[in-house]
Amino acid sequence: MLIRPDTAPAKPQTLADHARAYGELILDELTESKTLWYKRTRLQAIGVGGLGMFAILAGMGAMLWAVTPSAQTQTLWVLAAVPLVYLFVGIACLMAAGQQKLPVVLEHTRERFMADVAVFKETNLVTAATERFVVPIATAYPYRMVIGAALVGALVVRAHPWRLLSGSALLVSLLPKVISVLSKQHKALR
Repeated sequence: MLIRPDTAPAKPQTLADHARAYGELILDELTESKTLWYKRTRLQAIGVGGLGMFAILAGMGAMLWAVTPSAQTQTLWVLAAVPLVYLFVGIACLMAAGQQKLPVVLEHTRERFMADVAVFKETNLVTAATERFVVPIATAYPYRMVIGAALVGALVVRAHPWRLLSGSALLVSLLPKVISVLSKQHKALR
């Protein structure tokens, strides 16, 4: 489990530092989750394979035991011992896989994000403006506010403003900027 002592929200110098920190935190958590998932999956696969081998070898041993003459029974213990090895390995691997607790994916990122949201709420101008101007209007005229919001929503849905956006135009205009920023950050990391 990834434990970070810096769960309190920090005030980053730049937005890029903040985004890089989130990226590193997400990458660390996904890497850890992937490693634990692979380990658990391998143990389960070995366990199921061991139980399958036990079933096959036990069935073959039972058939051989049935056709062996009673005079040659002194070496038939091998027919029971070999499948039991696979049984014990299969059970041990499945029990070990059951003890592997998989972490909640991105749990620390969520905790960090919620802490950052609390800080942003304290310093957010939109929240302050909303509390100062919108809340009094909403409490004085709640029905008008709901009807107004419904009308604006209906107009937005009816107008389809997202159709005006061209995906290829956005890609062509933003892609060089994104590549430039990423290459500058890559050079800075070297």
